[in-house]
Amino acid sequence: MFLSDKLLKILLQSAKKARLSILHLPKSDWHNLSSARRGLSDFTVARPHSHFEGLKNRSIVLMFPDLPNEDRAYAGILRSKQGVTTLDSRIAISSTIKLRPSSVSGLADLLEPDSLRRAFGLLTSKHATITRLSPVVSTALVTALWNQEENCQSACKFDPSSASNFDPFVRRALLVALVSSELAGIAEARRARVA
Repeated sequence: MFLSDKLLKILLQSAKKARLSILHLPKSDWHNLSSARRGLSDFTVARPHSHFEGLKNRSIVLMFPDLPNEDRAYAGILRSKQGVTTLDSRIAISSTIKLRPSSVSGLADLLEPDSLRRAFGLLTSKHATITRLSPVVSTALVTALWNQEENCQSACKFDPSSASNFDPFVRRALLVALVSSELAGIAEARRARVA
């Protein structure tokens, strides 16, 4: 099995186990987050517990910030979800990267057949804080992004000794975040067993 196939398999397993989600925030929140010190690369958001129901740690979160003069799509890793008050939970998103295509319609166009494209379009138009994609749409989107040359170089050319061949976008960034996140989860589970 080629290295690229193994890496894609890791992403697809993660997408099936913890489905992709879309984070919807008001325009003012996106503006404030983008102006923060770390911008959209690493941030936290608090909302009532019900807004984040079903969201799993170490899952991929898609974001389409409503920012002036920008049509951008991002993917990040949900680092943690925890209750911070009696009424609210806080999520932390990190390792955020820009995606290409950079619009909802552009990403939808990557999906086949039309039924998947329509399902993704409907889910992105919802206004809940978190919209969870189905496992089928999640894996189809991961595969489509993986196959986009705009997002990354071919993993078949991956050569650790050559910095120029490292995947600069989705493959490497999401894999590093997911794998390190999975290892942290395993260590956490072992500590819990010992305690």
